[in-house]
Amino acid sequence: QKLESFIKDADYAIGNFEGTLFYEGMEGVGMVQRPSTLAVLRNAGFDLLLLANNHIGDYGKDGFTHTLREIDKYGFDRTGAGFSYEEAYRPFIKEINGMRFGFLNICEALCCLYKHPSQDYGCAWTGAKILEHIIPALKEKVDFLVVLPHSGLELNDYPLEHTKELYHHYCDLGADCIVAAHPHVPQGMEEYNGR
Repeated sequence: QKLESFIKDADYAIGNFEGTLFYEGMEGVGMVQRPSTLAVLRNAGFDLLLLANNHIGDYGKDGFTHTLREIDKYGFDRTGAGFSYEEAYRPFIKEINGMRFGFLNICEALCCLYKHPSQDYGCAWTGAKILEHIIPALKEKVDFLVVLPHSGLELNDYPLEHTKELYHHYCDLGADCIVAAHPHVPQGMEEYNGR
């Protein structure tokens, strides 16, 4: 209840939705979310769900499709994955308290990454060359740009050097803040050139 109160007090709450929502007939082994999860997240006050992560494609296109359709039914904003290259890499822009925020969600893991426009579903990738254009273009449209990578070595107390270099590069391109997920442990905070 304390956590729910904290989330509801936020002007805009963002969460990583990792895994596939359970559906009848699913086969395989992967990360599964209960059917009730979306209702719980909605009631807790979450607004935006991040979908670029290493488990969104655990159950192939059927699981991916079911999960995104259910997220849309609950009225969440979402970013980081989709049924076209353009949708997966499309930043989400939201006006909050008179400021325009841009959110860009990307993933470094191998599962379900959109590496070529010919794919028919997937999530945005940290290594995509198109980010060199997306980040500066997005910065011109918003007051504050947040890049949300799903990356980093699990259970490592500090980001790897190449990860830090990549995040610095995103800042050089125009990101005001990087908030990363995936390592399963807090890895600290850094200020870089005022970002």
